[in-house]
Amino acid sequence: MKEIYIIDQRAGTAIFHRSFGALKVDPDLISGLLAAMNQLTEVELAGRGIEAIVMGGLQWIYTKHNPLNLLIIAADSRDRNPELTRSRLDYIIKSFLEFFQITPENWEKIWYGEYSKFNAFNPLIDQCVQQWSQAEGVLGAAELFDILGLYQQIFNMMTNIIRRNFFKEKLARIKIQMKEYHAELTKECESDPEMPKLAYDGNIDWDFMAIDPLSVNANKLKSVLMQSTQKVKGFVTQGLGKMILLNEFSKEILPFLITNWDQLNKLEMLKPLVELFLC
Repeated sequence: MKEIYIIDQRAGTAIFHRSFGALKVDPDLISGLLAAMNQLTEVELAGRGIEAIVMGGLQWIYTKHNPLNLLIIAADSRDRNPELTRSRLDYIIKSFLEFFQITPENWEKIWYGEYSKFNAFNPLIDQCVQQWSQAEGVLGAAELFDILGLYQQIFNMMTNIIRRNFFKEKLARIKIQMKEYHAELTKECESDPEMPKLAYDGNIDWDFMAIDPLSVNANKLKSVLMQSTQKVKGFVTQGLGKMILLNEFSKEILPFLITNWDQLNKLEMLKPLVELFLC
């Protein structure tokens, strides 16, 4: 990553910016431009904002945190897999909100136009980017980073499906199922110090991006990620039934598989995922 922005979309203002490259930019000017382009795209395309653009020889990857109306944007090399970068952005915004204990209820009180306080996040983001950069220098670790990012995207999509379709008793039941499975998984993997970082928040969100590919057992990680995907997909199937589930998968999972077809095939993930979600 060369540049990272967290932008208050309402004001078009960067509340946090960190640069890791030689590119010298005015963060206020760039954040206003990035937010304006996304807003224009949302208006013209019925609510669909920008996913990625190429500017200044870099690929600018967008993601959004809707509860706070924040844009999280990274500038990265053009050959970078955008899904991997987007999964890292998801991890960054989650860490940012946890670091400052930000919720939709207290956001206005914390953010009142003074953003220098958010510089306290610099050491944590520097550590993350350094870790990711070091891992990319090792072929096996780089592949594991890709695998982690792809599985994180799949779990994010399954979480979206749960949010759209599970309420009251059905939602309570799947939370219990995931909590029990995560407890079993933690016990099963307790001998590996990295595996407990495969985190479940007790609600419906899962987070894999804190795992260090340089330290984890690669074969064990791959096995656990596929096992976890099968388990959670099974819980979702129980709650929705096959017909509704296939309709939901066709909206999110299928386009994801098609978009990342070559990379999934290269990482030997394509066949098991197609069999799991489409057969």
